[in-house]
Amino acid sequence: MCHTPEKIFRSPEKKLFAGWVVWRDTARLAEDAGMGGRGDTENFQTPRVPVSPRPPILSWVLAKRLTEHPYVLRFNLHSPIRMAEKIYDALFSEPADRLEAYADFVAIVKQLRRDCPWDREQTHESVKHLLIEEAYETVEAIDEEDWDELKRELGDVLLHVVFHSVIAEKNGYFTLKDVIEAETEKLVRRHPHVFGSVTVDGVDDVLTNWEQIKMKEGKKKSALDGVPSQLPALLSAYRVQEKAAGVGFDFPEREGAWEKVEEEIQEYRLLAEQEASDEEKEAEFGDMLFALVNYARFSGVNPENALRGTNEKFRRRFYHIERRLAERGQTMADVDLAEMDRYWDEAKLQERENGRARGKG
Repeated sequence: MCHTPEKIFRSPEKKLFAGWVVWRDTARLAEDAGMGGRGDTENFQTPRVPVSPRPPILSWVLAKRLTEHPYVLRFNLHSPIRMAEKIYDALFSEPADRLEAYADFVAIVKQLRRDCPWDREQTHESVKHLLIEEAYETVEAIDEEDWDELKRELGDVLLHVVFHSVIAEKNGYFTLKDVIEAETEKLVRRHPHVFGSVTVDGVDDVLTNWEQIKMKEGKKKSALDGVPSQLPALLSAYRVQEKAAGVGFDFPEREGAWEKVEEEIQEYRLLAEQEASDEEKEAEFGDMLFALVNYARFSGVNPENALRGTNEKFRRRFYHIERRLAERGQTMADVDLAEMDRYWDEAKLQERENGRARGKG
């Protein structure tokens, strides 16, 4: 009998792992029959009669699933096992244990959807905010360079991808396989310099080709399509400018972008001094921020990341002031600004010293 790990879930399907089970048990037969090692697929012919106390589980259903699956070994009961033709480097093929882990994860999510009252009641709408929350928690783990936490947060994001796909499958919209295949096709199509004959000189060419290909796909009415309205404003401005630049609407040089920043700063300052209406000041302030975002892009800086880092830096230094005052039995209400500034500078000095210490490490 084939020896598979005991599963804690019940499923009517073998899923993707079934393909590997067929290959593994057939390869064991080949090894026992003296037809090469388990990795020898060139000289391996499927034996007609079992020659091992471990007979293969070559059911017609599993064999059919294997021959039809686009991402595993092709199998024929009377032909050598061959790898399906792939356009990617075989070096990057996922090993069987990872495919099994993927299949187990999907099966558990499906069983939760069936057997857990909470999971069963959820809809795309009811859990969409949780996906945003998990995305932000993932970003936070990256910012903090907490790789164990990043592993957990990426798992949570993956859970939402699978869960939404399971809901969609139940509703008859699409399956997880459809999601993966659609994304795979898109990645291949939009990287002709990797999977085709297109030549590029660098990153700028790649980005330009990407936007042009998206336009040719016919799903976009505008080059700016694809920037979600729910994005934070700084990130939205950055992405809009990236997309506009991708089709040639951009300053030729960085100096032009900086001149625009100076122009917008001057215009806002004049409005502020003239005591213009709040609406006028808000509009001009937005123009100034938009120009700064554009210059940041020219400088290779993501403004969303930059401002988030500054916010976190402010919090750290502010917390330091509160902590140092608490050690003396005081609060901010008990001291003047000069005293608070002293602790602020102390926090800055500690950050520099910690940075130098990390550099030496």
